[in-house]
Order: sequence, then structure tokens, then C-alpha cells
Amino acid sequence: MTKDTGLRFITSLIGLLLILTLNPILIAQDIHDEGTASKDTSYLRAYKRLPILNGFRFIPSDIVKDPFIHTFVKLNLGVGIALDLKSYVKNLQGEVFDTLSGDISYLSGELEFQYAVNDWLAFNIAYSGAGRLGNNAYTILTSGISYSTTFTLGGKIRIWQNDKMFLSGSTDYSSSEVAVYSIYDFVKGVYENGGEIDSAANSLLEKESLPKAFINVNYAYALTDWFGLLGVAGFGFT
Repeated sequence: MTKDTGLRFITSLIGLLLILTLNPILIAQDIHDEGTASKDTSYLRAYKRLPILNGFRFIPSDIVKDPFIHTFVKLNLGVGIALDLKSYVKNLQGEVFDTLSGDISYLSGELEFQYAVNDWLAFNIAYSGAGRLGNNAYTILTSGISYSTTFTLGGKIRIWQNDKMFLSGSTDYSSSEVAVYSIYDFVKGVYENGGEIDSAANSLLEKESLPKAFINVNYAYALTDWFGLLGVAGFGFT
């Protein structure tokens, strides 16, 4: 009895030590997993929300709009520069007498929001702008300063869907405004009008509005879990 009691006591003690040893390890592992998940949720949650057909995840494209009915907010910002751009220098008679080089900077931005009312209807709104500016006096004088803004309002409706294919129809209306500041045309207008600035003011800034409307059919097809296609066909009015 004494040996059995001692053996049971030693066995119970070993078991208790194993439990006390394993619990902190498991708790630490859980904390590590939660910490790791919290670090990559911003990427994984966005990735997991991507639309899937036949096991293929469709990445959003700015060139070909996808047909899916979902809610999203998208922000695009871009900058660029054209280095050593050749520009022609003209006199006030419009004759080219020299060629100079300089840089031109570009800036663009777009904010788009789409809201899915249900699983077959969504509405979207977007606003974008772009600008161009020379980096020295020569490029500003020869290329001017220009910018454009675009406001878009549209809707999308699901037409057909199965495991491999998604088809929807969309309509969009956009209004764009393009503006160009031309210092050369302004100076030339002042010269041709005998120094009258008011009469040449219209040559400094030119604006044009471009309304457009489109009716599209958007298509997505996943052949396998590693190959998918996006397509769009439409008709527009300007």
C-alpha cells in the first residue's frame, strides 16, 4: 500500500507539472497567433473579400471594370515626371526659332465609392483630377499649365451568375472639365491687340466641359482556380 500510494503520488505530481508547463506554452501560442492575425488583418481581410468564381480570386482593375456587386472604397494617387522634354520656342509670329529642354510634372488622384444595396444592385460615385506643370520657365511658357476634373455617377445590376461566370449591366454618367493656361497665347494676344490686356484675357485660360454617358455589359469568367477573364462591352454618348 505504501509503494502504491507513493507511486500514485509521484504520477500525479508529474501530471500536474506537465499541465502547469503546457498551459503557459499554449497560452503564449494563442497570444502569438492573435498578434500575428492582428498584424496582417488589413491585407488578409481585403484579400479574402475579393470576389471568387470557381476558386479564382478576381483582382480589381482600373482598365476593365469588374461586374461584381459589392461595396468598396478606392483611392488612387499618382505622380510622374517627364525628364528632358524637348520644347519648341516660338516668336510672336508663331515661327519656331529654337529648341529647349525641361521637365514636366504630372499629378493625378481618384476617389471612388460603390455601395451594394443588395446582392443584385449597386450604386457608385467617383471624383478624379489630374494636372500638368512645367518645372522651369521654358516648359511653363511652351507647354502651359493644364488640369482636368471628372465627376462620375453610375449604377450596376446583376443579370446572370453561376459558379464560373458573372454577368452584369452598368450605366455611368460623367462630366469632365479640362482647363489650359497658355502664357504664350496670352502674350501673343496682347501683342496682336496693341497692348490691350482685357481683349487678350480669353487667350490665357481656355475651359471645356465634356459630358459623357455609357451603357456597359460587364463579364467575368473563371476557367480554373488559376485562370480568369474580365471583359466589358459598351456604348457611349458624348
